[in-house]
Amino acid sequence: MSKKNPAAGQAVLPTKMAYITNVYPLLSETFIVSEVKSLIQAGFPVRVFSLFEPRSHENELDDAELKAQTVYWSPNMRLAKVLPAHLYFLCHAPRTYVRTLRYAFRHRNRQASLRALVRWMLNGGRQRKQLSTADLQNLLLHFVVVMPFAALIRREGYTWMHAAFANTPSSFALLTYKLTGVPYSVSAHAMDLFITPEILAEKLNNARFVATCNHYNKSYLEEYYPEIRQDNIHPVYHGTDLQRFSTAERNEKAAPPVLLAVGRLVRKKGLAVLLRAGLMLKERGVAFQIWIVGEGPERPRLEMFCRIHHLHEMVKFYGACAPEEIKSFYQKATLFVLPCVQDENGDRDGIPNVIAEAMAMRLPVISSYLSAIPELVNNRVTGRLLAPNDPDELAAVIQELLENPALAKRMGAMGRKRVEELFDSRKTLRELIALFEERIAPVVEARAGT
Repeated sequence: MSKKNPAAGQAVLPTKMAYITNVYPLLSETFIVSEVKSLIQAGFPVRVFSLFEPRSHENELDDAELKAQTVYWSPNMRLAKVLPAHLYFLCHAPRTYVRTLRYAFRHRNRQASLRALVRWMLNGGRQRKQLSTADLQNLLLHFVVVMPFAALIRREGYTWMHAAFANTPSSFALLTYKLTGVPYSVSAHAMDLFITPEILAEKLNNARFVATCNHYNKSYLEEYYPEIRQDNIHPVYHGTDLQRFSTAERNEKAAPPVLLAVGRLVRKKGLAVLLRAGLMLKERGVAFQIWIVGEGPERPRLEMFCRIHHLHEMVKFYGACAPEEIKSFYQKATLFVLPCVQDENGDRDGIPNVIAEAMAMRLPVISSYLSAIPELVNNRVTGRLLAPNDPDELAAVIQELLENPALAKRMGAMGRKRVEELFDSRKTLRELIALFEERIAPVVEARAGT
C-alpha cells in the first residue's frame, strides 16, 4: 500500500531512491538542490550520492546541512573497496557479472587509460582532475569502480535511481541497473549532451524516462540520435523561485548604469564579448559600469583584457556569491547582459537560470540567439537577442536601451510575465514530480505482485 504525504495529503509511492550526481552542492547547479528538496517534500525517501566532493571554493555552495545529507562516493572507488565488491558479485551473481562485463567491454572508450584509473584508485580516488574526459566517460572503467555502489543499492534495498546528468551519473545508473535490475531515470542538460555524449543512446534507451530542461535539447536528440526513443524524452524547465526573486525592491537609478552578468567565468558565457562591447561604449563616451558576479577559469584572461584596455575602473569582478547575495545585484542593476556563445568544444548553455532570475526581477535582458534561450527570451518583447560573438551589435543594443529607459522598463515588465507563464518553479517541479510518480507506479505495482 502507498503511504500518505502529510504535507500534501497525497499518496506516496513506497520507493527508496538513490539520486546520483557528479559534484554536489554547487552554486552553478542550485536547480539540483531544488529538485532533491521537491522530491523529499513529495514524500520520496531520497539519498544523494555525489560521485566527487566539491574541491573548488569558487563554485561550492556552502551549505553544511546539504553536505551532511550527502554520501560522497569517491572514497569507495579505491582499490581496497572495489576488489571485495567485484568478488561479491562474482560469488552471488556470476552470470550477471560476466554479462555486464561483456556489455561494458563492448561499449568501452578505446581512448581511455586503464593505467590512469589504477593510479587514481591507488591515490585514494578523490582527485577528479587526475582523470581525462575519456576516462570519465569510459563504460569499462565505470564497470571497474561501480561495484561498491551496485552492491550498496542491492544490499540496502533501493528501488529506484535517478542520474542527475547524462554523463558519469547515468553510466553508474546504467551499469547498476544491469547488475541489480533496479530501474533508473535520467536528467539531461547541456555539457552532458554536447561534449560528453559517450554511449548516450544506450543510457537513455535503458532509462524509464529522460527529463531534459528545454525543448531545444529534445530537438537536438531527435536530429542527432534518431535511435533514441523520443517518446521517452520529456522537456521540463528548471524553473525559478518567483517568490524569492520578487520585484518589490528594484532600484533602477544606478549611476552610472550597471550592466550585470552572473555566471561561471567560462567561455560559453560570452563575457569576453561583453568586455569588447564595453570598450566600444567607452570610446563613444557612454557612461556605464559592468558588474561580473561569478568565478571560473576565464577570470585571469578577462581581467587582463580590462587592464590592457583601461577598463579596470569600469569593470568590477565580485567573485562567487551565495544565492541570497545575488538578488541584491539584480536589484541594483540597470540591464542584465549575458551574450552566450558556443565554445570551441561544442559546449553551450541551454537556458541559463540566471536569465530567468533576472527576468523575474524585471531586469531587461540581452542575450544570444543560441540553443534554448529563445524559448524564454522573446526578442524585442521580453528582451533582446543577438547573434553570438558580435560585440558591435551588442554595444549598439546596450546603448539603445540605456538611452530609452521606458522601452527597457516595458521589456522588464514583459519578462516578468514571461517567467510567470513558463518558469515558475512551483509548476515545473510539480510537472517533474508527476513524471516520477507516473513512471515509478508500474514498478511498485509489479513488485507488490511478486
